[in-house]
Amino acid sequence: MIDEVQHAPQLFPVLRVLMDRENLPARFLLLGSASMGLLRQGSESLTGRLAVVEAAGFDLEETGTENVAALWHRGGYPLSYLADDDAQSHEWRQRFVDLFLQRDLPQLGIRVAAPAML
Repeated sequence: MIDEVQHAPQLFPVLRVLMDRENLPARFLLLGSASMGLLRQGSESLTGRLAVVEAAGFDLEETGTENVAALWHRGGYPLSYLADDDAQSHEWRQRFVDLFLQRDLPQLGIRVAAPAML
């Protein structure tokens, strides 16, 4: 298992060699945020060896319709939805947004000051 693989796209050619070994082909579980560039690079390096599975947050089918208010208020991300109380859920969502604005958007080439986006 390799987590946050989007931060190490140089691994794809190495993984391909390991997967193509005749006597002992390797298998990997790659986890991370998938940008279009990463998917393009991965699909070029790992053609025929890659399956993309999109993981969505909780939905009403999983939480039950009796929990619609909590799902609406806290969102479907597991750590937010399952937090001990609303304050912890809010803190988790705030950290998520902060990281997205300060780390993820700049990695995609979007250069706007985080306070301007709020």
